[in-house]
Amino acid sequence: MRPQYIEYNDKCMQNCKAPQTDNYPARDSWCTTIDAQPNSHCWGPSPAGCNVSCYHTETPDNNYIAMRTMEGSAFGDALYAEFASGNQGNTPIDFSNRTFTEYFKGSDKWQLNNLHKTTSAAALKKMHDALQVWYKCKGDKCP
Repeated sequence: MRPQYIEYNDKCMQNCKAPQTDNYPARDSWCTTIDAQPNSHCWGPSPAGCNVSCYHTETPDNNYIAMRTMEGSAFGDALYAEFASGNQGNTPIDFSNRTFTEYFKGSDKWQLNNLHKTTSAAALKKMHDALQVWYKCKGDKCP
C-alpha cells in the first residue's frame, strides 16, 4: 500500500490573494462552479496567501488499511479501518502502531457513529487480526 499524498495539504476558503496558475480547481464546490474563472479568491493553499477558514485535506495520518465485510460473514455488514502516521517513501507504514481506528455497522450508511470506543476489546482484536491476515497475504494462499 502506498499513499498518494503524505504531507499536510491545507486548504483555505477566504482571504486568498494568490492568482490561479493552472486549471486545477481552486476552491470548494459550494463556493462556485469549478469552471468559473478566476476562482482563486475562494479556495487555495495557505502558502499562497489564503489564511481564513482553513482545514487539512491530506495529512501523514491518511495511511489506512480497511476491511469491508458483508451480512452473513463473521463480522456482519460492517467497515473496520486502521489509520497510521508515516511516509511510505521513508519507511514502511507500521499498522501495529495505529493512530486512529474506525468501526461502522452497515446500518449506519453515512458512517456517523464510530463504534470503536463502545466495542469490546475482544471483538476489536478479532477484526484487527482478520485485517492483518488480509493485509499481509500474498498469492494463492490468501483467505
